[in-house]
Amino acid sequence: MKKYLIFVMLSFLFCVVRANAQDSTFSNDLMIGSSGKDVVNLQTWLMSNGYDIPAISIHGGTKGYFGEQTRTALSTYQKSIGFPSRGFFGPMTRERLNKGVGYRDASFRVISPNGGEVWQKGTLHSIVWTSPYYFRSTIADLRLLPYQQPCTTQVCPMYAIAPYIIATSIPINQNSYNWNVGSVYGAVNMTNGLPGDYITIPDGQYTVQICESVSGNCDSSDAVFTLR
Repeated sequence: MKKYLIFVMLSFLFCVVRANAQDSTFSNDLMIGSSGKDVVNLQTWLMSNGYDIPAISIHGGTKGYFGEQTRTALSTYQKSIGFPSRGFFGPMTRERLNKGVGYRDASFRVISPNGGEVWQKGTLHSIVWTSPYYFRSTIADLRLLPYQQPCTTQVCPMYAIAPYIIATSIPINQNSYNWNVGSVYGAVNMTNGLPGDYITIPDGQYTVQICESVSGNCDSSDAVFTLR
């Protein structure tokens, strides 16, 4: 009897959680002046993920109206993930939240270089990325990956080219690193994960990769850029 009751309770909780997830699916564009259930869900998501709306959290206002403070909170979130930070809840942001409503976005993203740039070795350039607000103490490594031709039906590279190390133990929430272009350590040692000696890299096409040190979660430039 006890086992049956536990099963019933767990089934009920599962249905409640599932219903809440479905209730939080966004289907409409939202902006200043919008109101209704979608606004309530958006405000709930923003506040539960650290994007405060003081009119509600401090002054006890009710949810459901999209005002300036909601726009500011949304804009801050959009900026943290590299989206246009206009405070307009449109298709891009809506799709992002619908993929994981109720869960924190643990991603970060390389912004620059992100494809097509030409950087001269010996000059100073900023490697830039975005990171969620809660990566306060997480560190990452910056790597430089030589471009490698993809496999074709006839030819496939025999091995992957190991990345060079630009810098290690960089705070993720720093969001940028001033790089003396071309200054790298040797390829990662595949045995212990440590960089080799300082070297001079050849001209060519590369991507930049940022990898969270703890989890190994990485993001790379969307396309190659050129070093010469």
